[in-house]
Amino acid sequence: MSIYLKLTYLCLFLIIFTGLTLLYFVRFETNRSLEEAISKNLGENALNSVGSIDRFLYERLQDTKTLANDPILRNPKSSLSELAKRIREIKEFNPICISISYFNADRVRLADSEGLDIGKKHSKTKYWLQFESGENWVIDVSRSESLQQIVIHFGGVVRNESNEVIGYVVSRVLIDKLYDVFRQDQIEDFQTQKIDLIDENGIILYTNTNPQRVLNSRFPVDQLFKKERNPDGNFYESEDSLYFVEMQKGYMNFEGKKWTLVISVSKDFAYQAEAKFTRKLIYIMIPVLLLSTLLTLVVASLVTYPVVMLSKATEAIGEGNLDTPIYVRSKDEIGKLARNVEQMAQKLKNKISEQAESNLKLNELNTSLAEQFNQTNLQKQEIEKQKMLFEQQNKKLNHVLQEIDHKNKAITASIVYAERIQVSMLPNKKELQKQFSDSFILDMPKDIVSGDFYWFEELRIDQNEYFVMAVVDCTGHGVPGGFMSILGSNLLTSIVLEEKHLSPSDILLRLNKRIKKILHQETDQNSQDGMELGLCVYDKKYQLMTFAGAHRPLYLIRNGNLFEFEGDRYTMGGINIKLKRTGKSLTHMTEHSIALQKNDCIYLFSDGYKDQINGETGKKYSTKLFKETLVAIHQEDMDRQEVLLEEKFKAWKNSSKQIDDILVLGVKV
Repeated sequence: MSIYLKLTYLCLFLIIFTGLTLLYFVRFETNRSLEEAISKNLGENALNSVGSIDRFLYERLQDTKTLANDPILRNPKSSLSELAKRIREIKEFNPICISISYFNADRVRLADSEGLDIGKKHSKTKYWLQFESGENWVIDVSRSESLQQIVIHFGGVVRNESNEVIGYVVSRVLIDKLYDVFRQDQIEDFQTQKIDLIDENGIILYTNTNPQRVLNSRFPVDQLFKKERNPDGNFYESEDSLYFVEMQKGYMNFEGKKWTLVISVSKDFAYQAEAKFTRKLIYIMIPVLLLSTLLTLVVASLVTYPVVMLSKATEAIGEGNLDTPIYVRSKDEIGKLARNVEQMAQKLKNKISEQAESNLKLNELNTSLAEQFNQTNLQKQEIEKQKMLFEQQNKKLNHVLQEIDHKNKAITASIVYAERIQVSMLPNKKELQKQFSDSFILDMPKDIVSGDFYWFEELRIDQNEYFVMAVVDCTGHGVPGGFMSILGSNLLTSIVLEEKHLSPSDILLRLNKRIKKILHQETDQNSQDGMELGLCVYDKKYQLMTFAGAHRPLYLIRNGNLFEFEGDRYTMGGINIKLKRTGKSLTHMTEHSIALQKNDCIYLFSDGYKDQINGETGKKYSTKLFKETLVAIHQEDMDRQEVLLEEKFKAWKNSSKQIDDILVLGVKV
């Protein structure tokens, strides 16, 4: 295809594309403007009409309330003739009502403005069911039994001076009176718009197109509302119509009946202005396109002539005739291109001569490269040998790593088994909950096996019951700490449960002696293993708790105040520097007696929590902050306190590692 045709087609395409795009956006903008105008118009009409309906219903309901408070109707001694006369008089002052009736408490019609069905008992229609459910004022759209027409019933309860129900008054307004409401609102194009009023169940209460559907049909919402046209969800469209939906808002103290007004207009009528505008625009665009096509053909011819001449010249140069002249002397880009092609042909001649000289040098270079290639090949062979040697060494290293991994898994499995043994030796937490129903134990080992452990036992001596509990922090953690925890647990069981010792001071002194004896610390000065612990003996009968501690305190929180009972600065086992300097032995531990009160919170703990390092600042949690935390959470249930302490610890630890085993025991009296 020649450049002339290509340029012509391109210009025609751009002209047509621009015209169609302009037509599309003009139609789109016109359509959008029309939609906004239609939405605004229908919305205002619907809102005004719904307000008028609410006001209309409110005024009729107020008339009914006035009617129900009429002295003659409220007087149970009024005769039937007096009732009938009064009903007719009220009807004359309310010409909008087609009829007014008065019923007694048994639904028997005693008076009617039209004299219809006097003495007959009314059937249980919808508004009578509303009366029976306890409503004083009702509004219902249904077919009147006496008039046999579709009306709006306004009903009210009539009470005597003693506030007793003696009857009911019902006024009726033709449903067609709503037509007057819409005309009073001056709905634009009332005859071209379809108006439907539906109740909360979708039953049609009024329509200006097919009165036969009133109370006989449901409004087909699901079939008609195909697409929502605004974010408020009250402007919709179907295949052939636009709809605006407005629900009752209520008027004054009248909340409405949840009726919905639907105003619709056909798309053909709504968009007829847009269709006329589009036809006019097309009539204008056709001659413009024809004239643009003619100009395109002329311009394409003028532009492509020098291009054709340049093409022929370059074809000759491509065949090897580098001296071919180019007869293009225009001053535009094409003329500049022609001059560049002439210069290119001259430079190409010079390059050909230079290439011949370069070929000679290239042959010499190839010979040199061949020699270098041979040397490189020898080096490659040497590298291959080194690679094989490295692979052999790598295989040996992988074998060693596998053996290390196997041994590591075996060691880990042994530690996990040791952790199971340690856990099985700990007392059941249910025993603690049996003594203190509101309690918790926060146990967070640093490694698999923990150096911290808890211990408690229930003891009966004569007629008295005691509960002994302790929190113990052994030297070290991991497997060494685990061995010490098992030793400490067994010794406490022997001293308390078997030997029946109940003095915290006596228990700690005996524990200290037996650890030293078992670990040969009296003769081996290098053995530093020992325990720090807090131990309590709880006398259930007298609500008395006795505490003694070895480097561990007891915290009591009462009425929001924290009281600290310090332990002695001695460890159980190991070497006590103070005693070593004086040459004395440990013969006494301080005891604290606490008379417990209801809601007292008791805490025993190791030092792991307060010594934890923060992942960002590098600071310890500290005893002060630990106390503040306990005071802040002590009013929570103990289960919740355990969760809060764990969350607080993890947030403080952040990215740093846990540095020690953590154990906190809490009980609430």
